[in-house]
Amino acid sequence: MATLTAQYVALIRDLNVSILDTRKTTPGMRLLEKYAVSMGGGQNHRFNLSDGILIKDNHIMALRAKGLTLKEIVTKALEGARRTSS
Repeated sequence: MATLTAQYVALIRDLNVSILDTRKTTPGMRLLEKYAVSMGGGQNHRFNLSDGILIKDNHIMALRAKGLTLKEIVTKALEGARRTSS
């Protein structure tokens, strides 16, 4: 995995982009796989769902259908993340 990541990193070295891994890893292998990506020159996107909030277009559409504004949607997501992390 580190070798393949290094090959991809080399291919894009002249571009203003980065190679990032995914949160979706082989069960029981997350630490090893994320380590391999970083050793190959890639970057770790996030370790698990608690590392960031992702609000997708379908979430926005569903919550706007319930009358929420974008600000209210973001506030609701932040409140949920705080409850999960405490």
